[in-house]
Amino acid sequence: MTNANVTGVQVGSSFLDWPALAHSIEDASCSSEAPLPYMVFVSGCSHGRPKLEDAFGEITHRPIYIFTFATKPSWQDAAHVSSLVYRFLPEVAIHEKGKVKEIIDNIGRLGFGSLVYFRWDEDKECYKHYEGETGPA
Repeated sequence: MTNANVTGVQVGSSFLDWPALAHSIEDASCSSEAPLPYMVFVSGCSHGRPKLEDAFGEITHRPIYIFTFATKPSWQDAAHVSSLVYRFLPEVAIHEKGKVKEIIDNIGRLGFGSLVYFRWDEDKECYKHYEGETGPA
């Protein structure tokens, strides 16, 4: 868990703007011979989402999913939701978007905040946005 706002994210004692974070994650994810697909989960940045989406759209090895909230969650809700995402997503193949949506919808029904995601669409070369079946709170 870390603090994020419209311009970037606090990582330890450093503040990284969204493009710097995207490039740092890309560098780390491409350090192996065969870069693996990955996801990013950021909470508390509801007003930073457009810049977050743009920053990751500019790099070559993008996260397949970016999970965030439609509105700023409480710290406790963000902790619960992130643990649920990491608990249930390993059981789903990363390209099974229908099953990922089902997980997002199920988590949304718990009332811990409005989880949304951006999914990279290779064909259209852009992130697609999904707010869950209930939409933002």
